[in-house]
Amino acid sequence: MKKAFILPLLLLFQLQAMAGGGWTLPKKGYFFKLGQQFTYATRFYGPNSESDPITTFKLFNTSVYGEYGITNRLNVIGYVPLAVGSFLNKEVSANTGLVTSPGDSYTSIGDLDIGLKYGIWTKGRIKVAGSLLLGIPTGQTGKGDTGLLQTGDGEFNQLFGLDFSTSTGAFFHTLSLGFNNRTQGFSEEVRFGYEVGWKGEKWIVISKFRGIQSLLNGTSTEGGGSIFSNNLEYNMVSLEVARMLTKKLGVSAEGAMPLSGRSVLNAPMFGVGVFLTTN
Repeated sequence: MKKAFILPLLLLFQLQAMAGGGWTLPKKGYFFKLGQQFTYATRFYGPNSESDPITTFKLFNTSVYGEYGITNRLNVIGYVPLAVGSFLNKEVSANTGLVTSPGDSYTSIGDLDIGLKYGIWTKGRIKVAGSLLLGIPTGQTGKGDTGLLQTGDGEFNQLFGLDFSTSTGAFFHTLSLGFNNRTQGFSEEVRFGYEVGWKGEKWIVISKFRGIQSLLNGTSTEGGGSIFSNNLEYNMVSLEVARMLTKKLGVSAEGAMPLSGRSVLNAPMFGVGVFLTTN
């Protein structure tokens, strides 16, 4: 089975990067993260949500995520996948030793996300922030020797989100809801998530759940069973651990795994990063 397997991993990287929740950065405050993610997959959740074996696939993604405080309530946010590298192993017949399917690889920039986050309610124990994230189709489609590898979905989308956050002592919680308006005949999506975290003097630990549910209202047949097909869905869990090296500089490590899905890799993702923050 030869398909393009990039999009769900890029979605996951983007969602994990946006860790501010209902809190906004103060004026001139910032958070910038350089991340490196990797996955190695031998199984894939198909359009029927069943986990099927696939040709061994590897993905590397080098990305930059940032938030900057324009005012105490208004932040600009951006996500740039600088280099997305995908590698599809060749298949060799166990009986004849002949290559039955050639390997393939391709590296390029992915789809750019830019947007704004605004603090709707900043007083009291519960903080509420709204966001608008624009997905710019700067990635590539139909690449590699096989023409099957992609680093973007080729459509412009608008993601509207709400984050509700609160904290008690060293613990913090965030409930996230979102609606993704897609173009080019792709179905709209409802996004949801919950995270709980702990922040100490030097260490930060965050556990997250993230999900996407298609509204099944699109007409696109693009992708035909690959991860760029219409009506992609998943439920994922992740764990991230970060350590502050100085007051502003920190490093992090993370892991994530889909619990179920449709047109998404059934494999763990691992990542490391370095970040600068004024928080």
